[in-house]
Amino acid sequence: MRKVIFFFGLILTAVFISSCSNSVSYDTDSFFAADTFISIYAGKGGQGSGNDCRALISDLENKLSKTIGTSEVYRFNESESGITDASEDTVSLVELSKELYSSTDGAFDITLEPLISLWDITGGEDIVPDNADISSALSLRGADAITADGSTLIKSEPGIRIDLGGIAKGYMCRRCVEHLRGSVAYGMVDIGGNIGVFGNKPNGEKWKIAIKDPFDTNASIGYLTVEGGYVAVSGDYERYFEKDGKRYHHLFDPETGYPADNGIHEVAVYTKENGELGDGLSSALFIMGVERSLELYETDEYEFEALFVTDDGIIMTNGMKDLFTPSEE
Repeated sequence: MRKVIFFFGLILTAVFISSCSNSVSYDTDSFFAADTFISIYAGKGGQGSGNDCRALISDLENKLSKTIGTSEVYRFNESESGITDASEDTVSLVELSKELYSSTDGAFDITLEPLISLWDITGGEDIVPDNADISSALSLRGADAITADGSTLIKSEPGIRIDLGGIAKGYMCRRCVEHLRGSVAYGMVDIGGNIGVFGNKPNGEKWKIAIKDPFDTNASIGYLTVEGGYVAVSGDYERYFEKDGKRYHHLFDPETGYPADNGIHEVAVYTKENGELGDGLSSALFIMGVERSLELYETDEYEFEALFVTDDGIIMTNGMKDLFTPSEE
């Protein structure tokens, strides 16, 4: 059993990058896709790598987006019973999502799409839904209502709809990192705050990934120093609206249908090998709260380290304290 926690006093915290030292050369590419900003930093000699990642992300978006009319997710959502031509990419993410749904007691649930659409956090209307509408949106949910069998995805009820937004960017990040590894010695991929790094930089430095302050996103609480792997961050400052002095963010508690309200403002998760796992866990742990999250950590079911920014300060798993350096006050 892994021991947990390392506790700081109240230093207040999303991700920006402090890893691209001026003494290291990169071929860079930045663009907007999958509804987010993407930056590619490839070690010299990887000309064209950025374009390759653009093509890879475009292909994945065309499968995983819930809004593209020809995507596999869109067609699944609009179907009565499911689809029979799902790609390995889509099926693997659905299978991991189902596993996380079980492991997190439903905190990570890709079938919350009706609730997400109801709230429409970034739609500009800033409307808090009625309780009756929230109950209706929650009436058909639960990732165990989906069955994956080869290239077939089956839903138990016609109204089941999925949204892979809480895990797809981490998957895209890992796929891009794995592609770059084939042509360059070192690099970094940043897909909407899901960051993957690999290789040894020529100047001998490790990668440093800064963690933003959720109460002042122009500042950081510190940075993680890693040799490689993935960092995913979920925070209540990413997508939200404010009404009557209250912030309503995009990380919904499946039990209540409202944004999670448990004293957590940000969760950063580090995983060594699996970007999509870290992406899903960062959302799930935010919703679960610190106590339940640490219980999951102690089971050793998944290899990850986590940092929580709460009302009372920063809480970390034991391994995270070896990676994190706080900013000077």
